[in-house]
Amino acid sequence: PFRIESIAPNWQPNTAQLTGLDAIGGLVDPLAVAEYDDYLSRARQDRLSDEYRSLNVRYLIAGVDQGAPAGYREALRTSTGLVVWEAPEPLPRAWITGSDVPVDIEQPESDRLILTLPANFPGGQLIVSQTAYPGWLAKIDGNDATLNEYDGVLQSLNVPAGAQNIELTFRPQGWLFYIGVTALSGIVWLSVLARTLALARRRSIFTE
Repeated sequence: PFRIESIAPNWQPNTAQLTGLDAIGGLVDPLAVAEYDDYLSRARQDRLSDEYRSLNVRYLIAGVDQGAPAGYREALRTSTGLVVWEAPEPLPRAWITGSDVPVDIEQPESDRLILTLPANFPGGQLIVSQTAYPGWLAKIDGNDATLNEYDGVLQSLNVPAGAQNIELTFRPQGWLFYIGVTALSGIVWLSVLARTLALARRRSIFTE
């Protein structure tokens, strides 16, 4: 998997979401995570920096009049005034620091990530290019593991030697409680509505 970034003025902010592409930005959101916004602002100042490469951006979409970014190669030019530039050395969605050990990545849902390591994995620090937001849970070979932060924003995990299967799942704390409250509120609302309708029907019968 890879991400894109768009700086083209005629590219709508939600286009990536509508077409099923992963992007480092999105709609203008006043509730965005401040740490990520600060990181993104720094990384965009140099799109060849390690900070930017850690965001797993493979393609940059720009307008034809915006010029070629340094070090990027042209991958596609459209008739609608867009140019797709390919990054020279993007980092993968997940990697082991200081190592070329391959990490197989599967993302069956947006809130679940499955990583597989080779059988002879020697151990090391795993970096996952996604925001270290509260609510992400990690398991290594079925056992609970502690997620740390990398560079203050991304996810990091210390993986022991011999580990093979890592699963990351987004389960915000208290989400079952909030679902229960929502369901209870719905039941109360329906009960009040049913009682109101019943009283209105009785009144109509008496008035007739």
